[in-house]
Amino acid sequence: MVGQSNYKLPLFSAEELEFVAEDEIVDIVPNLKMGPLNFISVINYLNTSTLIITQVPLWLAIALKKRGKCSICPP
Repeated sequence: MVGQSNYKLPLFSAEELEFVAEDEIVDIVPNLKMGPLNFISVINYLNTSTLIITQVPLWLAIALKKRGKCSICPP
């Protein structure tokens, strides 16, 4: 039939979608001066001073916010 396709989108579980979303880059404002954070990836995060907007993955922004070390900027 015209306009119909047999192509089906892959279905992801809620956990898989959450995992992918946590790598989204967001803006934060650190509350204190922090040195670089080195991870397995080649990107070094947070080599910045206080009150300068910097970009980090969502998972890192949430972890820092829970510890009171940053504010997350709304998109």
